[in-house]
Amino acid sequence: MATSLTSSASAAPAKPDGNAAPFSRVGVLVLILVGFLAFLAMLYGMGSGEGLINQTNGRSHAASKSLVGYKALSDVLRGTGKSVELSRTPGSASNPGILIITPDFGSNWEDINALIDAHRYYGPTLVILPKWVAVPAQSLGDNWVRLLNPMPVEFELAGSNFGTELGDNEGATSALQTGFGTAPKTPDQLITMGPDGLYPMVRDETSGRTAIGYLDDDYYPWLERLPLDENEQIIEDADNQDFSDSIHPVILVADPDLFNNKGLADKQTALHALTIIDAIDDGGDYPIIFDLTANGLGKSDNLLTLAFRPPFLAATICFLVAAVMVGWVAFTRFAPPIMAARVIDFGKETLVHNSAATMRLLRREHLLREPYARLIRRIAMRRLNLPPSLDEEAIDVRLDAQTPDDVMPFTARRAKLLAAQKPEDIAAASAALHEWKKDYL
Repeated sequence: MATSLTSSASAAPAKPDGNAAPFSRVGVLVLILVGFLAFLAMLYGMGSGEGLINQTNGRSHAASKSLVGYKALSDVLRGTGKSVELSRTPGSASNPGILIITPDFGSNWEDINALIDAHRYYGPTLVILPKWVAVPAQSLGDNWVRLLNPMPVEFELAGSNFGTELGDNEGATSALQTGFGTAPKTPDQLITMGPDGLYPMVRDETSGRTAIGYLDDDYYPWLERLPLDENEQIIEDADNQDFSDSIHPVILVADPDLFNNKGLADKQTALHALTIIDAIDDGGDYPIIFDLTANGLGKSDNLLTLAFRPPFLAATICFLVAAVMVGWVAFTRFAPPIMAARVIDFGKETLVHNSAATMRLLRREHLLREPYARLIRRIAMRRLNLPPSLDEEAIDVRLDAQTPDDVMPFTARRAKLLAAQKPEDIAAASAALHEWKKDYL
């Protein structure tokens, strides 16, 4: 029976320690790291804002893999060694490079004109006009679209009205004439533009209408490779004009199938697109800037987004490293923090010491001589029960009588205090009065 009781006692669970920490050090560290990373993600999300818009919406922009997108063009350009940037801010129009704008049917042409005007002195601009009405095929997944009938578009550019026109051809019934290498495959239902205001770079041989051309507002001899027809015009007396401060060309592509994912599936069309862009570059080795603002993917800069970009990114990283170091020191401290002592302690004695220190700091010790002498005099009168009707001489006589003949009397000590000038003399005379009060009252 005793053995059974002993076994039961030894098998009983240990009583929990009330002072034990509820979380382990590793658990607390993981909790802090997760919270810190979540805080950084929140800051980035707040700063990115519109930048988190879904890019796989199948629309006609450089981040889209759909038939009407231009992801293939951006990838091919990167593969040739060119620097390619997807811009979501209008400010990128002021950067040197070839700006490629791929508007939709619903794009704002006032904003597009503003982009072109801002970029004319920084590099060429390539505007690829819309053609297909694309409807997202949600059942097939992201970047899948169904192409409806092609549509022409009318717009105003550089103060002139332009419009595209849908051809009558079904399939490749017409050939394209180009001055830039081998002609590309003719797109289905070719879209072209009229010759007014444009110098043709690629045109339909049958109708003579322009498929790719540049605004005929300046002299760009490296792009003039096709002979003009009788009805077409060019800048008059170009040889006599001063082009020392020339603006860069604006090239319009009437049929996007010469550059989009649908068209670049054909090798011949892809080679022709690269040849066109190389000709626009004209040996300048420009970076390629794809604008996304015309497709509704723009965003505005703010302090949070700037904090995660150079050159401010370095300061942000330094701040994060300092925060991690401070957190690590706080996490690995070996004891509770020591409470700082009070600047002003409690109690009457401390109050006296602090008041005296204040008077020493202000150098106003001489103002305390007469009040202290009167204080000692009142204390002595109260302890000796002297009536207040006595005059001062009688009071002084009674106070001096408390002192033996061989000891300095009260009146002499008071006079010495009132005559003191230096702080140490005032302190010594005050101590003498205090000693008289303590010894003879």
